[in-house]
Amino acid sequence: MSDNHGQHLRHPLSLAISAADCPTRPAELSECPWRSMLLRALEQDGRSYRIVSTSPTTQALLVPVQAGLAVTSTPEDDALPMGLRFVRTDEGLPKLPDSRYFMLKARDPRQPATDILVMQVQGAFSAGAYGDNGLI
Repeated sequence: MSDNHGQHLRHPLSLAISAADCPTRPAELSECPWRSMLLRALEQDGRSYRIVSTSPTTQALLVPVQAGLAVTSTPEDDALPMGLRFVRTDEGLPKLPDSRYFMLKARDPRQPATDILVMQVQGAFSAGAYGDNGLI
């Protein structure tokens, strides 16, 4: 959420959300799992919403958030651009369910560049959480 806007307080809630057919979606899923989790949590909470922007990339979803036009969801351990913060659960939005990430790579042959990338990604995910509900 933008520090300068109260978008999370508006009804209906304006969302910038991943596209239903995001390219990173596994073929066996009918739509983006993070999109489904977010919409299901809002519906279970009885929160009305409208989708004002969709994109397959987090960076593109942050643009309307930074402009104060919407909120979006992102993993709690993502670093946020200056001026954005996570919405706390005591601010009226539901806590999103936990999700897991899987990183798969071949055991052999060893690939130095891939090994370094794996270490960097693991380090980023083990750095800790920044918010308590995953909504910004």
